[in-house]
Amino acid sequence: DRAYGFLALLVFHFAFLPFYWRTVLRDPWLVWIEAAIILATLTAVIVWMVRRRFASVSVKGEGRLERLLRDAFSKIQKVISLIEQQQPVTFWRAGLYSLIFVLLNGLAFWCYFAALGEYPDLSLIVYTSTLAAVVGALPVTVNGLGLMEAVYLLLLTPFGLGRESILLAAFLGRGL
Repeated sequence: DRAYGFLALLVFHFAFLPFYWRTVLRDPWLVWIEAAIILATLTAVIVWMVRRRFASVSVKGEGRLERLLRDAFSKIQKVISLIEQQQPVTFWRAGLYSLIFVLLNGLAFWCYFAALGEYPDLSLIVYTSTLAAVVGALPVTVNGLGLMEAVYLLLLTPFGLGRESILLAAFLGRGL
């Protein structure tokens, strides 16, 4: 289910990216973040396309790097086999539910702004919430704390939203 949710995040994110590309290009941090997301997505697509070859991959050696690579290949193989075991109807249902969840999450974030008297564009908020969720999935802080708020600030301040409103909406979204 996490894989489907993450795929739904990426679908919405890439669907809205062309509309906000100029905004992304204004900030070097956003350019690097988007470049990393695009590169990671392309890497995942390539891995999926050559997934049959991963069965024959073996890493020799006993060092830390070798163990790390062996664990990574093992996890990739497990995720791929779990996805392949699903019935197509399960895949499409889970994908649809995940897309609805991502859209509702963006709508809820917009409602937090509306409760604060700010009315930004809904598509901007959905795009921002997907980018923040992707960045928040990085295993750097607990539950992406601080990372997501930084993305909100980077993307929404150029559109005239106040920092206080952005952070308050972010904290409301976290249930704080």
